[in-house]
Amino acid sequence: MHHYTTITDADLPEAFRIMRLAFTGEEPGQRQWLATMGIDNLRAMRPVKDAKPDAVVSLVRMGQHFGGRIVPMTGIVGVAVAPECRGGGVAQQMMAGALREAREAGTPISTLYASTQSLYRKAGYEQAGSRFKITIRPDQIGVRERALHVRPITNDDADAAMECARRFASHYDGTLVREGEAGGRGWDAYCWQRVRENRETRFSGFAAECPDDGSRIDGYLFMHQGRSPHRGRQSLALSDLAFTTPEAGRRLLAFLSDYAMIADEASFFGSPTHPILSLMPLQKYQVEHFDYWMMRITDLPKALEARGYLPGVRASIDLEVTDAIIPENAGAWRVEIEGGSACVKKSKSGGSGGAFIRCDIRALAPLYTGFTTPAQARLLGWIEGDDQAVKAASSIFPGSTPWMNDMF
Repeated sequence: MHHYTTITDADLPEAFRIMRLAFTGEEPGQRQWLATMGIDNLRAMRPVKDAKPDAVVSLVRMGQHFGGRIVPMTGIVGVAVAPECRGGGVAQQMMAGALREAREAGTPISTLYASTQSLYRKAGYEQAGSRFKITIRPDQIGVRERALHVRPITNDDADAAMECARRFASHYDGTLVREGEAGGRGWDAYCWQRVRENRETRFSGFAAECPDDGSRIDGYLFMHQGRSPHRGRQSLALSDLAFTTPEAGRRLLAFLSDYAMIADEASFFGSPTHPILSLMPLQKYQVEHFDYWMMRITDLPKALEARGYLPGVRASIDLEVTDAIIPENAGAWRVEIEGGSACVKKSKSGGSGGAFIRCDIRALAPLYTGFTTPAQARLLGWIEGDDQAVKAASSIFPGSTPWMNDMF
């Protein structure tokens, strides 16, 4: 049995070796990544106390929006096992340690991007949302609205940009709250830093000002201009884009359209139905699947009570859940929804004899985010319940299109 521990400076050479063999890249780039991540967020698995690490993982505390509320979340980053130690269950043990730490830290859900789904499914994760790449041609945007003033973003705009991001993200399930205690605070949080600079690529920010208050930002984008060495034409890569009024959204589109004479394309990440696409007059864009992110519930009652629900729904279901890693989640639970909030309590096995759903903790993640409806989950064999139970669960978890533009 390996030991799940923190990492010290003395462990870094071996940690960098493990990460290099897992993800490629050289030590200077790894040190730059660690400076952004923070060594305090790095964990190791050791065969015995004080031995060199056999595996490493990073934990970043952030948040995600669900039902219009912010749910605290632990992001899992950089899971890597030394090649000579693979196949022995080290990664599974490490994930169990990370999940227990996330629960103890008070984050009721955990999210990650998976290089392999089998490992994380064993740890209780399941596909719970998407990340698509959207590509548009500046000469085909067809929006020319320039009423709002656009200016470069500076560090003095940090609070205004973050507030614009929060207002935009709050309308969409799954979108990230980048600030978090373990990932740094505010403008210096891990994912906010990656918006401005990622792997030595710097992104320039531009803000669409509120017409009534120049200190408020109603929309923004961060952009890198890449140039083809053969043709001299550019590709615009956007690390982030947000808007809180239709005027600001159209102004950002017009801003991108002004690059038509020198750029062949502009790309950004998000939902397959990203809201800015609805502001374009024609369907002149491409949407390409890139990733499905996976989620895991670490604290069942806290997770269900943290998110929001449709305010007009009044419903109740009984859950009987299994969880091999966090036994506190297992057993029977009574879930009652009213006024947009949930009340979750332990109950007797078999419940009240009404709507009853049986499942493993893994199946709750896609229901929780709306990525899978209860009827679809039953079709996949992830949950058990009669038609009455599935109907009741569907009023609580009606389904949506959860997404993130961030990669971590």
